[in-house]
Amino acid sequence: MKEKLRKVFRRLKGQGGFTLIELLIVIAIMGFLVAMIAPRLAKVAGNASDVVCDNNQARLRQVLAAYTEGHGTLPDRLTSLVCHDDTGVAVDPTTQYDFATELGTGWYIDDNNKGTGQEVLSKDFYAMTKMGLVKLSPDEAKELQQLGVNTIFYLNVNQDVKAMDYVSNEIKKFNANIPKHGAGKNDYMAVTPVSAGVEVLAAGYKNDGTTAALTIQPNQKIGHPDWVGRILLGVGPESDLVKEGLIQQAGMCPNGIKRSDHFLYNNYNIVVPRLASTATAMVTALANDPAAIGVKLTFKNERTGETKDVEIYKDQGEEVWQVTTCCPEGCNPMAVSEPVWVLTGPPAAIK
Repeated sequence: MKEKLRKVFRRLKGQGGFTLIELLIVIAIMGFLVAMIAPRLAKVAGNASDVVCDNNQARLRQVLAAYTEGHGTLPDRLTSLVCHDDTGVAVDPTTQYDFATELGTGWYIDDNNKGTGQEVLSKDFYAMTKMGLVKLSPDEAKELQQLGVNTIFYLNVNQDVKAMDYVSNEIKKFNANIPKHGAGKNDYMAVTPVSAGVEVLAAGYKNDGTTAALTIQPNQKIGHPDWVGRILLGVGPESDLVKEGLIQQAGMCPNGIKRSDHFLYNNYNIVVPRLASTATAMVTALANDPAAIGVKLTFKNERTGETKDVEIYKDQGEEVWQVTTCCPEGCNPMAVSEPVWVLTGPPAAIK
């Protein structure tokens, strides 16, 4: 036995290990391989998030289609993306946005600087939709009720909010200028009956009850030109879709979660069909011609050169089945994912 052990020892003693040069070469090769593979893995991960987001929206559209077919209306108890300031006045997001840089300039829209804390809405969401504040007229409120939306919840992010479960990303650090709403008053997700004067956000359009206008000027961009004038409402945890068990809680966008240091609101949204009374108000304000029966907006895709005319006529609303969705970064799988549609000129009257 001892002799056998001596033989094994002599055999092992005669074997050489790796030299330092050989180890360095192996490490260099491994580093080179990692450098080659890492970008591809990152791209796969990014694509996976996009796929999950698209699947979430596909599921939401299926549920919406079933709901509208069964009820003939939209689901109720949706979220108005409006936030009020410390004086109780609804904030028009166009006042906190730089259209040149496509970034927020206040607490409402992401400024792409996590050092300033979390703002309310994603910069991409706003770049795609260019939402403006709309104060509902009596006719608009009535139409929205007829579509099944009788109650909304004001988003109303404020400093007293401690948690926004199933509505936002995790609260980490509020932008310091987010309203406090005074004396510990927390009116986050405040329930409000739909009536004249209730405030909502609409794509590419604003109306304070006195003056109506587009939120974009010629040579400015939007992601969804067909949505101009359409109200966007969030699908939060109190919506009928959740309460009736058609979806579980409220969906969160995976891409939004990745940017949780930058913004809060992360629910999917319903793009309400354009109301007939909104169409009439738009024609009256934009055509600048009392004889006009409609107004035409012309957009050009800055990448493909394709042009698109969006025609809006007095007293002509869209049907309930034309409802669609978008994620909290403004994307819809059926359309472009970036704001590439440029308004080519002022609105043109249709007679």
